[in-house]
Amino acid sequence: MSVGFVMLCHTALDRAAQVARHWAERGCPVVIHVDRRVKRRAYDGLMRALGDLANVRFSGRHACEWGTWGIVAATQEAATIMLRDFPQARHVYLASGSCLPLRPVEELVSYLAARPRTDFIESVTTEDVGWTIGGLDLERFTLRFPFSWRKQRRLFDGYVKLQRRVRYRRRIPAGIVPHLGSQWWCLTRKTLSTILEDPERAAIDRYFRRVWIPDESYFQTMVRQVSSEVESRSLTLSKFDFQGKPHIFYDDHLQLLRRSDCFVARKIWPHAERLYKTFLSDDAGGQTSAEPNPGKIDRLFAKAVERRTKGRPGLYMQSRHPNEHWENGRTAAPYSVFEGFNEVFEGFEERGPGEAGEIEAKEVEMPRGAAQGLAGREAGTKDEGARRILAKAAGGVGDFLRGEDGVEETGVKTLTGAEGAFPAGAAGGLAERMAEGEAEGAAESGVGVGEIEIALSTKGDAKRQYGESDHADD
Repeated sequence: MSVGFVMLCHTALDRAAQVARHWAERGCPVVIHVDRRVKRRAYDGLMRALGDLANVRFSGRHACEWGTWGIVAATQEAATIMLRDFPQARHVYLASGSCLPLRPVEELVSYLAARPRTDFIESVTTEDVGWTIGGLDLERFTLRFPFSWRKQRRLFDGYVKLQRRVRYRRRIPAGIVPHLGSQWWCLTRKTLSTILEDPERAAIDRYFRRVWIPDESYFQTMVRQVSSEVESRSLTLSKFDFQGKPHIFYDDHLQLLRRSDCFVARKIWPHAERLYKTFLSDDAGGQTSAEPNPGKIDRLFAKAVERRTKGRPGLYMQSRHPNEHWENGRTAAPYSVFEGFNEVFEGFEERGPGEAGEIEAKEVEMPRGAAQGLAGREAGTKDEGARRILAKAAGGVGDFLRGEDGVEETGVKTLTGAEGAFPAGAAGGLAERMAEGEAEGAAESGVGVGEIEIALSTKGDAKRQYGESDHADD
């Protein structure tokens, strides 16, 4: 009793050769299919690397573009060779060139020997599936898909919309109940032979040629027609992200892979030297035998997907374009920063926005226009706390500039702000012009430039400085 491996390869052929040799040297026959799009030189190199192994075969080459029939055709041809040339193989295990065995071959052989009639393949109806990406569940069986989803996306989408508009529906062959599942399976010799030798295979293949992603539905559907003992799960650890793309395992996933207790994992990064060195060594069987249980690490993958899709609370992720409402909760709201008000209002810096009404104004003189400037900023800001403070400040400055009878006593001329930070007459303009020697009228009235600063910075506004009279009126 043995298990045979069918490998579908298209890249990193050196790593595929390592894995194939590992299995072949331990008594497991291997049939390899290499994507027809791989250059002949690389293909010949792989054949030479494994030419000394009598239990390794190469099948005819097909173009295996994702989501197309070529993957199924390659699997069918390689499986046919496996069944023909290696009668001792009681189970056939489908793997890829980026797969890596996680447990000793002997454990896998013993596991399958204890379950000689069991087919391990994920196979669920379209009503039960919850992992498909793209919104095509039952429609992948009732519409036609002659265009490549990756290379001809506009034609693909347009043709799907056209079929929906005209209400086109393909007829599903009699007796066929569509099922979906992972591409990677392990089937008994009897089940696989029955599928490949089905007298209606030509008609069935013709139907599935125009099904979308047939490698995830062809064997998953047919196995339900011929097998009486199906375990709807894969013995291969394969995880996908929220976009339907497979997770790639790196060297730092070593302990995670061990915890899964699975026999094979994909996809492995080709440069993960530590993983290949560890799991392809003879002493890789240090872990205790256990039932394969990828669910033990599902929580970690769920957290990884959540972190990738939501990020950390209150932060935009650097790895993607910022999107509104993707912040995973806000930790800050719009805010305003005030500087210099402590010179005008007693204890301003010790109080928060909600305590603005308790602040007492100092008896200092302010140039004409400061109140208008503060009032203008109060009207323009959206921050409620800032509005309250500015309203209080504007009222206080207005009091400074008026006598008991309400008549302004200061003789400072009104000047227009140079940069338009405040309305006409703002004190910022006065300070800037006095500093440049342009405020002749103000200079004649005895008003100088002091150090008092009443600056409002809201979301990056530049600071503005205001002048204070050096000579108080008697």
